[in-house]
Amino acid sequence: MASRMWSVFAVFSLVLNVGPLMAQDSSSIVAPRARFEQVFSGGFFLESPAVAPDGSVFFSDITYSGPSGMQAGHIWRYDPRTGATTIFRSPSGMANGIVFDARGDMIVAEGADFGGRRVTRTDMRTGKSYIMAGLYNGHPFNSPNDLTIDAKGRIFFTDPRYNGHEPIKQPVMGIYRIDLDSSVHLLAANVWLPNGIAVSPDQKTLYVVSCGTYNTNFIEAAPKPKK
Repeated sequence: MASRMWSVFAVFSLVLNVGPLMAQDSSSIVAPRARFEQVFSGGFFLESPAVAPDGSVFFSDITYSGPSGMQAGHIWRYDPRTGATTIFRSPSGMANGIVFDARGDMIVAEGADFGGRRVTRTDMRTGKSYIMAGLYNGHPFNSPNDLTIDAKGRIFFTDPRYNGHEPIKQPVMGIYRIDLDSSVHLLAANVWLPNGIAVSPDQKTLYVVSCGTYNTNFIEAAPKPKK
């Protein structure tokens, strides 16, 4: 594992060795004639835009409970065909990271501060939601933040704690993986404050962005790991 600190931000990677390589796309990420267009100006603290199979864009609105007046989070849906942005789910379980899997289901990392502190899957055909990871070693997560899916369908997510009143039950700020058999595995722990996460196109590296240095308040509040 290698790391490099840039002010209060850090990026580090984990070698995955998860199988055959995927073809690299050498095309430009942004089209030459692309232009910025404002499509939404509301919300409180917007995060994690994700494009659904039908082309609509879903994103989280993190409504920190105190300043927002206890709104408890929203997920918005932007329809590029009509230009309308509407509430998809409220409260959202304090949704943060959003991705869509190969089935077209919505996978969401729900944080703390009156949130679910879990990872859920929503069947977009029926609207039903299911808990994919709610506990680790019998205790709630700190505050699942962001997630990504590899070519095998495994889900990786980060679990820091930036805010929230809930008691901290996990002894580490971790990076986890949910396997296809629904088992949850801790991959790395206490590497600053893990936030954004992504699998490289060749499926060999897991990139994690860490915001801030180690949280001393967390150290004091968290239970001690068992030896």
